[in-house]
Amino acid sequence: MEKDPTEKLHKFVWALEETAARLRKRLGIELSAEDVEKALALKQGIEESVELLDHACTTDEMFELLRDFNFELLEPEALETVNLKESILPSNIPTALYEEKVKHRGEVWIIRRTDSDPLPSSPHAHNDRQGIKMDLGTGDLYRRGRILGRIPKWNLIDFRSRVRYATLPPLLI
Repeated sequence: MEKDPTEKLHKFVWALEETAARLRKRLGIELSAEDVEKALALKQGIEESVELLDHACTTDEMFELLRDFNFELLEPEALETVNLKESILPSNIPTALYEEKVKHRGEVWIIRRTDSDPLPSSPHAHNDRQGIKMDLGTGDLYRRGRILGRIPKWNLIDFRSRVRYATLPPLLI
């Protein structure tokens, strides 16, 4: 019989928190349950962390998978951070599992200096909370390589006007 999804989610979050505590003690670094979630997804080749629920791991299994993981991989050096007062994401864009942890109306988009993925544009912006990338030439929004939609042209122009250090791709809309 299938477990209650709410119970499954609570057990998963508890296991993430316990694993984070064990890894903090072992590695002597600050780690959150969200860091553990991202590392597990990366280690297992999973694009969206919600898929981790289908690969149910115990706290011990999570710990063993991550005991020697380089957590610096989760935070590439940021070239620039753009803070917005209001969200620019259209209302039809699906939100990520951990959306509720964000308690403000605006968003944070990061343009990274060192980004191993040149797509969708070089550079491009990341909204890590939503797991979305934005093409800085077109305003197209992507998750896991699939286009979700596009921000309005005026939002893209406003966004680009806030970028001070990165060399932007040509505006294509």
